[in-house]
Amino acid sequence: MPAGLRELGLREADVDTVLDDILTLVPGDNPRTVDRAGLCALLHAAWAGTEPAKEHA
Repeated sequence: MPAGLRELGLREADVDTVLDDILTLVPGDNPRTVDRAGLCALLHAAWAGTEPAKEHA
């Protein structure tokens, strides 16, 4: 089983490319605010196969 997006063939350089495409798909009524920086961190963690940093409340 792949550990991250890297093992599925996504190049790290493509993370920023798909980032803008994904942002356009986030529904306006999403229960959690999604911003570019947070999604970027999530995608880079998913690319590397690691867990993203936890948000502090």
